[in-house]
Amino acid sequence: MELREFDLETGQFVDDGFRVPASRAFAVWLDRDRLLIEHTVADAPRTATGWPARVSIWRRGTPLASATPVYDAHPTDALLILGAVGIGRERMGVITRAIDYSTLETMLVRADGAIEATTLPTQAKMMFPGPSTRRHLIAQLSEDVVIAGRRIPAETVVAYDTASSIPADRRLSVVYTPGEDEFLQSGLSGGIAGSANSVWMVVDRHGTKQVLEARFRNNRWRVNRQQSEAPGVSVTFASANASTEHLVIQRGGFLHPTRLDLVRRNASSEPLFAEAPAFDANAFTVELRTTSSADGTQIDYYLLRPKAPATPGATPTLMTGYGAFGVSFSPGYLDGWVGGRSLALWLERGGALAIPLIRGGGERGSAWHHAAMRERRQVSYDDFAAVAEALIAEGFTTREHLGVFGMSNGGLLAAVMGTQRPDLFGAVVSDVPLADMLRFPAMGMGAAWTNEYGDPSDAAMAEVLRRYSPYHNVTAGRDYPAFLITVATTDNRVGPGHARKLAARLIEAGARVYYFEDQEGGHGVSDPLSNPELMADRMTFLINTLMAPSAH
Repeated sequence: MELREFDLETGQFVDDGFRVPASRAFAVWLDRDRLLIEHTVADAPRTATGWPARVSIWRRGTPLASATPVYDAHPTDALLILGAVGIGRERMGVITRAIDYSTLETMLVRADGAIEATTLPTQAKMMFPGPSTRRHLIAQLSEDVVIAGRRIPAETVVAYDTASSIPADRRLSVVYTPGEDEFLQSGLSGGIAGSANSVWMVVDRHGTKQVLEARFRNNRWRVNRQQSEAPGVSVTFASANASTEHLVIQRGGFLHPTRLDLVRRNASSEPLFAEAPAFDANAFTVELRTTSSADGTQIDYYLLRPKAPATPGATPTLMTGYGAFGVSFSPGYLDGWVGGRSLALWLERGGALAIPLIRGGGERGSAWHHAAMRERRQVSYDDFAAVAEALIAEGFTTREHLGVFGMSNGGLLAAVMGTQRPDLFGAVVSDVPLADMLRFPAMGMGAAWTNEYGDPSDAAMAEVLRRYSPYHNVTAGRDYPAFLITVATTDNRVGPGHARKLAARLIEAGARVYYFEDQEGGHGVSDPLSNPELMADRMTFLINTLMAPSAH
């Protein structure tokens, strides 16, 4: 990706402006003429995952090579995330050192380039970048911590005051702790944002979303709850920043087209965008169901289904999920999670969609995530399989009409389902997947994920990984579902090797496999907006495999 300076007022790239050749490059403004920047141009140092390992201050009109280094990552770090806090003369850079995806160290970069440590707990959830108010850095705890002798529970949102006038022992404060049966939507999913003096959060209570505003006034955080959303409607913060109290809120759901509203401090709102419906929502209903996993844990799942199925008991049904890194799934309107508008082709033909909220994700907080990490990873797959079993046992669909799809870790999930439980599925779409779990640290950014999956260099952990690794669990003579495996040659996050090896192993075993490798597109090769042709091909595969007369 090439980084270039763009003038929003003229709508033109800036002549002789900041420009970085194609590389992994990230930057934030410190002021009009200086950037805080990291990049992988030429021989610039890199982390173990191949991401930039050096942060510098780059002044306008000078060559990139002369930028002043201010911080170097440790060789074993996963990545460095850049951000900023404050406006005008109070503005500072922020560096979040991701030691791994669950351990974060946050520091400030003062105007003169000096690095200042913060007391934000390292046991925090990943956000890109972390939200901030005009003077506070915001974080959400992933584990219980003790601050000044006080136990602060996991899931709590905390703030760090960057004002130099505040004593060091008074800089950390609690913004909000979720109540019983409440779960905050993660910042990765757009559920936490900062405006000038407020922290905005989305809380989930029994599947219903509600927006909270915590406003900093008289050195205290005061929480105001807004009206709850309708069932099945998600809300996220599309845009917010510390220069204003305004923010853009996005709403949408399985049956509710996306809407964007500009919300002002006085609670007034102005519609900015309303998506046109892509299918007849009146023909469908959304249910939040529950089933029991192999160990007795109750697993919720969304089911978007026709009100009057054309073939009761054999409704063509797709399943998808993610279930890792604490990433939460929220209902959206034909969003990228489900393949964009290509899903409308499935629904118009009477298809259904099921999305299990499996362990490994963040839908039920950090404990839900931690329950499926490393040696406990199998429970995530057990949860997903339990929902498939329920759909079949309850007479909603059959194996011949049930398909699974997913991308990245979701591609791993789909591949595990197809190789571990081929008795449950008639079709599998595995997009940019991990597949060889004994070599993933040596491929793409895999070295950053050993905290999540486990380190295969450890013999005991290697045996755990081998038990579910799709590449290692393909055997000749099994009745595998049809597979479509997609990847991009330029995928530098997971790497194309996983998909290539999985496809080859399945073909050797006699499975019906379709393999597509695009030269461009990177890890987001299946983005519905940039590559609609691939999404159409994918949906054609699913329709032909699961809806064809031969599938009945």
